[in-house]
Amino acid sequence: MHNKTPNYSLGNNTITVTNLSDWREIDILWHTSDRIEAGNICTLDMCNISSLNPQAIVMLFMLCRKIKTHSSSGVVLDNLTPQIDGYLRRVNFFDYEVATSKGNSIEFSKNPLSKNLLELTRVDSLMQINKLGDWFYDNFEHWFPDKLQSMYRQLSFEAINELCSNSVEHSKLEGNGEGYFVLQKYWDFDNKTNVIMSVGDYGIGIRNHLIRKYPEFSLIDEAHILSQAISGISGRLRTGGGRGLKSICNLTRDYGGYLVLRSGCGLVFIRNGNIFTKNYSYPIPGTQCVFCLKVNI
Repeated sequence: MHNKTPNYSLGNNTITVTNLSDWREIDILWHTSDRIEAGNICTLDMCNISSLNPQAIVMLFMLCRKIKTHSSSGVVLDNLTPQIDGYLRRVNFFDYEVATSKGNSIEFSKNPLSKNLLELTRVDSLMQINKLGDWFYDNFEHWFPDKLQSMYRQLSFEAINELCSNSVEHSKLEGNGEGYFVLQKYWDFDNKTNVIMSVGDYGIGIRNHLIRKYPEFSLIDEAHILSQAISGISGRLRTGGGRGLKSICNLTRDYGGYLVLRSGCGLVFIRNGNIFTKNYSYPIPGTQCVFCLKVNI
């Protein structure tokens, strides 16, 4: 893990990116990006980045989009290794035109039938969620083929659907109605399947979603509010639904894996049913989720 903090150079509007998988450094990086002035092209120096996971891809995308919207100008990724540049192209990162690259690229082959990777995907409607659901359903038996894992496959399908639905619903309340999703399959050191997905949005966030229904939550810190959402409290004004986060927590308790939610200044991390919370200094808009599917039993 890098010990450096993001460096901002006022002279050339450059931010050195250190670690997109560490929430403290993301916190500092997000705050640092506020100093980019309108009309200036921002350069993100990626010289310290040697690998990317789904969380890092979504956070980089959200950061680039934030800077581009704030500055009304472009974002350039500089000093990408050929491998990182090629991987970003493989996951269709540059298709959304939030950033351009100065780097050279190693070409990654694309297999439209791949069961190991789902590229960066805009999630903006129930139809799109259903389309993603079909893809998940077709691949769960490939990831978790044991007949004894049939219940886990069903529960995992429902969990991913819940996270994507929350992203779209929270975003619509802010007027944009979209989240962005990436998924990658890995093997861990125990030769077990890890499927890691990340979804992020610029919606109203979990805190504001709950405050609409429970005004008293405005006096509570955000990490505690996130733990309340995990316990089953729903901010949905209509009856029914809205308790999926608790079921995801139970899923990690019964089978393994983990869930991370970052919204505003708060973060909650759930592993094996245990809940850990933390408050950071700077608010990140919307909600960022990282969900790892893994069967320990």
